[in-house]
This record gives sequence, structure tokens and C-alpha cells, in this order.
Amino acid sequence: MYEHGGNIHLYEEPMVDFSANINPLGIPPRVKEKWICHMEELCVYPDPEYVRLKKALLEKHGFFQGEKEVVLGNGAVELLRKIVPAVNPKKVLIPCPTFGEYRKAAEGAGVLVEEVLVYEWGHFYPERLLERIEKGTLLFLCNPNNPTGTLMEKEVILKLYEKIEAMKGFLVLDETFLDFTEKEHWASPIKESLDRMLVVRALTKYYGMPGVRLGYGFLTSAFLKKSLEELLEPWHINTFAEIAGKEAHKDVAYKRRTSAWLQEEKTHLENALEKISFLDWLPSAANFILLKSLGPTAEEIQAHLMKKKVLIRLPYGFHGLSAQEFRIAVKDHAANSVLIKALQEIEDNMNKNKKLDQQTQDRIKKWSEENV
Repeated sequence: MYEHGGNIHLYEEPMVDFSANINPLGIPPRVKEKWICHMEELCVYPDPEYVRLKKALLEKHGFFQGEKEVVLGNGAVELLRKIVPAVNPKKVLIPCPTFGEYRKAAEGAGVLVEEVLVYEWGHFYPERLLERIEKGTLLFLCNPNNPTGTLMEKEVILKLYEKIEAMKGFLVLDETFLDFTEKEHWASPIKESLDRMLVVRALTKYYGMPGVRLGYGFLTSAFLKKSLEELLEPWHINTFAEIAGKEAHKDVAYKRRTSAWLQEEKTHLENALEKISFLDWLPSAANFILLKSLGPTAEEIQAHLMKKKVLIRLPYGFHGLSAQEFRIAVKDHAANSVLIKALQEIEDNMNKNKKLDQQTQDRIKKWSEENV
């Protein structure tokens, strides 16, 4: 079974999909306009070096030409999978629970995997990672972390990097959800010149286009960039993705709308969840929320939600999550309201059953007293 959110293709009817953390505003209008204007470019091969795309991505993040090395992926996952054989570490260290592709990347390269529980409900223990960094360790970090929504400050990451550097290891920092936080200066070491680090970003989540596969990464090491690119297929970025990568970040109005949507709708969801007594949830820096049921399992909750054509992200693939935990995306107001109503129905049914159970117990007690 493919353990990933967003697999709506399994269902014949349209689903309200909370399993994938995608911006519900969809593709930025500027990108759609540029696709139409440059449609004729589909008749020729893309630039195999993607010079203009790389230049645009450097400018997006405030880098001068040549200040950082840029690598491109057919989605961020391609870079996550190819960096392991490029580095050839002795061990891959993974904090958990976190994105399941890190383990798949290590296993695919035949590298030893060690998972360390550092995200416990409402708590983060980075010192447990420090203790496990050995010579030649490749460490994966997700910031903000998926599925917990935990945002690490830059100083914590740099402390882990110091140990990595001392042990001649490597750090892969996955920042695919960082745009949603608007806290890059506080949370990201992307501006630092660190030879043993790859910072990964993508267009998928923030710009609402998972069907357009474009991930990218920043490196300081030209040698590692060359080693990584030798593992990638030629022309692996198609023309639609190339145009999107050059244009999406220039749509300033889209960014404003995204910021307003997320602030308003995440608050709406959190306020509603506070009133559902059988659910606990974690504050999140990203566009998703991790929940824990104090009653039915996540599968049982999903079974009820399926009747409403609603999908949630079950805990499968997240090592360290319990059967009671599940993740939901923040979507538009109408979709969020559907989910809230469905969860409230579950609580109403629980209360009804609890009342019936108590009535049954009272009848048994009364019968026992009368027949002593």
C-alpha cells in the first residue's frame, strides 16, 4: 500500500480530501497566464541546464548568481531519494514521527536506518538526535515537521549541524512547508554557507500544484551538486514545471491571499476542535493539524467520515504515531465546515451511546436490587 495522502484516485466519487496538505487556492493565476503565453515552448526540448529557472530560484531566495548551487528535482521526493546515494553515508538518522519518504530513500540506497522518537505529544527532544549522530551519519530533518507541525528555530538546527560537521556527516533539511509559516529568518539556516547541508523546497504545497512536479535544493558544495545531478535523468523537469518555477513566487497577490486564508481558516478549525471533547490536537506552524482521539481509533473515525465523502490522513507510514492519531489539512471554509460537522456527529453518537450504556446499567442495577 502506498502510504501517502492525496490518493483520491482510489474513489469513484468526489472526496473532500483532508489527507493532502495542499493550498486550496490552487495554482497562482500568474502561472496559468504564463502557461498560455508560452504554450509554443512545448514544441521544443527544455534547456537541459535549466539556467533561467535556477537563476529565478536564486533570486526568489535573495541569492546572487553563484552564491549557492541549485539542484532541481521532479518533486522534492526525487532529491530526497537521490541525495542518499550521492552522499553515501554509513547511517541515515531519522527523527520520528516524520515524513515516511526519508526511510524509503535510505532503504532504497541500502543504507542502515536508525529512527529516534523526538516528537512526543506536545514535546520536542532534539538532544536525542545529538546523542545518535556518529561518523558518516546523514540526518533528515523536516521543518516544520510533518505530521506534528513543530517548527524548529535556526539555532537548534545549527547545533545539530555542528555535530554533523564534526562527525563528517550530512544534513538534509526539508523545508517544503516553511513558506506557510512566514518565519524563514527565524527558522531557516538557508542563508548560511554550510558545506554539509542540502536545503530542499518545492512548489507542490504552497502553490497548490502537486500535479506539476518541481522540487529544488540549495547546496554550497559544487562537488556534491555534480554528484547529485549525475544521478538525475536528463530533461527531468518539464516545460510546465519550468515556467511555474520561474513565475509562481512573483504572484504577490496570491501570497497575500494565502496568508489571509491560512490565518482565518486555521483559527476557525482550532476554535471548533476545542469544543469537541474526544479530540486533542497540537498547535501547528504549518497548514495541517495533528489530532489524537481519546475514544475511537483513527480508522473508526475515517469509517464514519467516509459516509460524508471526507478523507483524513491515517497514521500509517508515520513511525511513532498511535492508532488514535491522524492528520488533517487546513482547507477552505466550506470544506472545513463539512469536517467539523462530521466530527461533531461522532461526538454526538458517542454521547448518545454513553447515555444508553448508563441507562442499561441503571436497569441492571434496579433489577438486581429487586431480585435479591
